[in-house]
Amino acid sequence: MKIRRKTITYLLSLLVFGFSIGWILPASAEAEYDAQKVFEEADKKARAGENAEAARLYQGILANKPRLNRARLELAVAYFRLKELKKAREEAEKVLNDPGTPEKVKINIRNFLANIRAAGPQNQWTPYVSIGYMYDDNVNVGPGSSSFLVGGNVMTVPGIAPKSDHAITAYAGVDHQYMFSKTRKIGKRVVNVIWQSLASYYRVDYDDQGAYDLDVVTFGTGPAFTAIDGFRGQLMLQVDFIDLGHDRFATYIGLNPSITWPFNNKKTELTAELLFQDRDYHRRVDRGRDSDLITAGVSANHIFANEKWSVQGGLSLLDENSQASQYSNDGFEIYVGANRRFAKKANVYARYTYLDLDYDGRVPGFNRARNEDTDTILVGFNYKLSLGFLDKWQVTGNYQYTDTDSNIKFYSYDREQVEIALERTF
Repeated sequence: MKIRRKTITYLLSLLVFGFSIGWILPASAEAEYDAQKVFEEADKKARAGENAEAARLYQGILANKPRLNRARLELAVAYFRLKELKKAREEAEKVLNDPGTPEKVKINIRNFLANIRAAGPQNQWTPYVSIGYMYDDNVNVGPGSSSFLVGGNVMTVPGIAPKSDHAITAYAGVDHQYMFSKTRKIGKRVVNVIWQSLASYYRVDYDDQGAYDLDVVTFGTGPAFTAIDGFRGQLMLQVDFIDLGHDRFATYIGLNPSITWPFNNKKTELTAELLFQDRDYHRRVDRGRDSDLITAGVSANHIFANEKWSVQGGLSLLDENSQASQYSNDGFEIYVGANRRFAKKANVYARYTYLDLDYDGRVPGFNRARNEDTDTILVGFNYKLSLGFLDKWQVTGNYQYTDTDSNIKFYSYDREQVEIALERTF
């Protein structure tokens, strides 16, 4: 949660007025306790953003000089920045209720207390919507040939060859965050605790190939935390309900913990995450595909050139255990990407992903297990609009090419998809 400009103004007012009325610590205090020196050190810590350490130093001053309201107000400010809102309010109210506090200072304190109330536990709702048009040259994600080998004989299956089509895409949802007023400590870090939830609906509606229409309804919820230095993490429980061709296809239930460490003045971030997912397939033709999936991954992101450029990369290991061994697999995925911003209105990006999978059981009719790798190239852009009724909307576009090579030719295929869309976050 960002501190509003008014809050900064009020804090500066308090600071300037405090000095103007002579709330500076007297030099005579150095005889038994050098409060002035400690105060200056605490002020340096606060200016550097080390508010937890600044609060500790202000507490030490007040332990020796309990009537020193100048230090008490600075302690209240430190607590506010740490999201310790209850403590910030208590310290500010002590100064407000002191008969010796000048009336002009009380006015600023009342404004400060109003900002504390406004920064209390909050519900933040973020709706979003997208509508687009897509061309897909391999809707059925089939092999590149309608013929395949079974028991030494060439068999032909009508309709197995790639089918191209156009589609309308739609995506809508809402994210919700509830920020708790009380902070917690993780090691030496003071973190803000958040409960986050989401609900979304995704639809791909093909013009002719209705059997491949896709509907995905997603719900998620779980705790998260953020620290001032960028250290953060989350634990998200997510459920996906998937329909294919207007029939129930699958239900995925997953638990996704992750944690991110910032480095190099927040220009570099390292993320580690896990995914535990139960996959339940509903169609009779998919018997044996029910599985448990586990993935573990690490990724890095680096920003440079005045935040105009960023590069990303990551590695994930995965293991899927299915009821039927022919669907069980393990493997790895690696990716690299780059992003370029232009004047805060436009953005272009590119990403390459390589996925390698080895299946356990033999495929019926082929008498051997699958071994395949997939290369995916994605390039795209987004541009923020500022014209008439399209103000605050953005136009996005992307091109994706997928190429899968398998030791069983029947499972090899390539696919191209092009999409353009309008989207907005409210």
